[in-house]
Amino acid sequence: MLSAQSPPPVVTDPAVIAAALKSCDAGNYQNCYIYGRAISAKSTTQEELIGAFERIEKACIGGVQNACFGAGRRHAMGLGVKVDFKKAREYEQRGCNGGDERACAVLKRFDTPPPSAASLTGIPAGGQSRVNSALYFEPNGADLLAHYADDPYFNKDPKMKWNMKASACEMGNWEACQDASLAFTDVQGFNGAGKKDMPRAIRMAKIGCDGNDAMSCHILGLVLVTSNNSIVTGEAQTAYKKAYPEFQKLCEAGKGYYCDAVAHYNDGIAFSYDGAKVEYYYKKGCDAGFQGACKGYAKALEKRRQLASEDAARRQKQASADRYTLFMWGSAPKEPAKINQCISVQNDFSAEIDRFNRSGESLTQGVDAANVRSKRLDYMEASERSCVRLLDLAERAGNAGCYGERYRNMMKQIPKFDGVSAGGACYRRSIEMGANWNTNR
Repeated sequence: MLSAQSPPPVVTDPAVIAAALKSCDAGNYQNCYIYGRAISAKSTTQEELIGAFERIEKACIGGVQNACFGAGRRHAMGLGVKVDFKKAREYEQRGCNGGDERACAVLKRFDTPPPSAASLTGIPAGGQSRVNSALYFEPNGADLLAHYADDPYFNKDPKMKWNMKASACEMGNWEACQDASLAFTDVQGFNGAGKKDMPRAIRMAKIGCDGNDAMSCHILGLVLVTSNNSIVTGEAQTAYKKAYPEFQKLCEAGKGYYCDAVAHYNDGIAFSYDGAKVEYYYKKGCDAGFQGACKGYAKALEKRRQLASEDAARRQKQASADRYTLFMWGSAPKEPAKINQCISVQNDFSAEIDRFNRSGESLTQGVDAANVRSKRLDYMEASERSCVRLLDLAERAGNAGCYGERYRNMMKQIPKFDGVSAGGACYRRSIEMGANWNTNR
């Protein structure tokens, strides 16, 4: 048995070809292989293809192990013989057993074809042989399938294009992963011949992203967001972050589209919002001529103005609260427990005044000549009760030292309650506590 070796070069000299045929017929199997390869390379008729196959098969059976690769390939492609994958496998197994690494590689591809390969049937006969060759025999088969997918010769059925792209993706052509993923996301991607298939779109993009293709990762993020009703999931963020370094480099190299994407990532999509980065990358993309980035830049500027306005409003509100705290609290306590106690008293104090105001409004509604006296009495009683509760809170605050020196000044400014009797307990108690009642009330 002859050992496996690199296949001989394809000869073109007619005299050498004729000599090889004569030697083959005399039992030289290596020359059978040489003759078969030469005829196969220049064949123009089915008869020549058959003759080439018969000599290559004879060489394989005679012990030329690297001829077995060719015999199996022709069975898989239907070159000079009917398509028969079982026979093709037998020949490739024979070649692999003899040490031909090409045959061993083909066996692996027979055993683990790309999932979408089952859909690549029904192509015109000549095209089917080329597709089968790309699927199982060619080292650059993924690139060939991606190329064939864009060739109308192979696309009599519009869906075939995307099945071929999917196969190319599964075999390692990342650009095909990008195209297939986007196609399966949109019905129009099938030229109207198929249905939207989001799980398959996600799988195509994920294959490319797992292969560290930045654009596939970007598309994976987009597809995941689309399939989750515009909600950015953790998985989508991970995909975006994986695309980020490469996109950032492309942006800095002047590619506007990638600047737009990087700005979007920094707008709370992949990372926490960073207004400076958002504006920088949108502007860079706009300056590079990408109109989408120009729109993004305008929105980013408007968002900055809005956030500045909201921040100013918050600052103004906080300043007002600080002034009120300084007036009411004076030298505020520093111990956490006392601060919490004083905050509780202050909240209760404000709530009591608010409750009295609401009850007063309620009591005075619908007053007429028939019930004005009863309403007036109700109002006075409510006022007295509210005044007592307010003084209780003020006393508790003073005892806790919540207001410091400002407390006594505050007590002198307690607002009057029209319903409180000048001789009542609330009035007397408030005077004792330092309230400054308006005697001209």
